Amino acid sequence: MDYVIAALNGFRSDYYVPGTMDCAYTTKYTQIEFMRMYTYLTTLKSNDETTTFNITGTISGSFPDAIYKCYSIPGKGESSFRTHYQSFNSHYDFQ
Repeated sequence: MDYVIAALNGFRSDYYVPGTMDCAYTTKYTQIEFMRMYTYLTTLKSNDETTTFNITGTISGSFPDAIYKCYSIPGKGESSFRTHYQSFNSHYDFQ
């Protein structure tokens, strides 16, 4: 995920599609939380209510924020690139 964030920074994605970096960072934190939960579940000796609370905590942590912040990115991207495309006079015009 760090490579994706570095690429987005290099492409100045937040300039062209606002909110892209918020989406990327929230997705990174969600991935970290899910990996911690995976590690916890694979080393688990018994199943008790602590497991239920850990799973619930992981799902309700940054996962809803990632969905909220990333949901509108495709629409914003399409709108941004359509606006940019319309600024060209022809297919051979590169600004």
